[in-house]
Amino acid sequence: SVDEERGIFQIADMKYSYDDNLFLHSDGSMQTLGDLTEMDTLRVTGIEKKILSVTVTTGHGSLRLENTDLFDGSFIQVGRDIFSEITHNMSMEVPEGTYTVAVANNGYGGSTEIEVRRGQETVLDLDTLKGEGPKYGSILFAVDVEGAVLQVDGEVKDYSGPVDLQYGV
Repeated sequence: SVDEERGIFQIADMKYSYDDNLFLHSDGSMQTLGDLTEMDTLRVTGIEKKILSVTVTTGHGSLRLENTDLFDGSFIQVGRDIFSEITHNMSMEVPEGTYTVAVANNGYGGSTEIEVRRGQETVLDLDTLKGEGPKYGSILFAVDVEGAVLQVDGEVKDYSGPVDLQYGV
C-alpha cells in the first residue's frame, strides 16, 4: 500500500519511505503513483528503508464489454481466476496477459481468447459469443443420500441419469 501524504510504501509488514525523486516507470515510460493498482506486479529498489525506484513488471489494462444485453446479470470468466457479474456495457481492469473469456446465459454463450495489453483498452463484443443458442449440456449428479431431492431453479429433476440443462447460471 502507499500513503502519499506521508511518503510511505508498506510492503508486507515493513514500511519504507520515498520522496519527490522517486523514479516510477512502466515499459520505459514515466508513471505516477495514481497509475498503480493492486493488479500490478512491482520491482522496488532502494537503500535501507528508502525507496529510489519502482518498476512495473506486470501491469494492467482494461476490458470493455459491448452489446451486453443478452448477458446482463450473468457472469463473465476471464482466465481461471477472474469472475464478475456482467452489467450494461461494463469495463473492468485486468492484469496484462492472454486469457480465455467465457460467458453464458439462458442457453446462449461461448468463449474466445483475448489479449489485454498494459495501459490499453481491449473491447469485446458479446454478440460474437452468443452463438446459435440456446445450448444445452448434460450433468451427471453423484448423489449418495437416500431420498435426496434435486431441484434446479425450483424444478425437481430425476438424477438417476444425466440431467440436461441450458447453459447459464
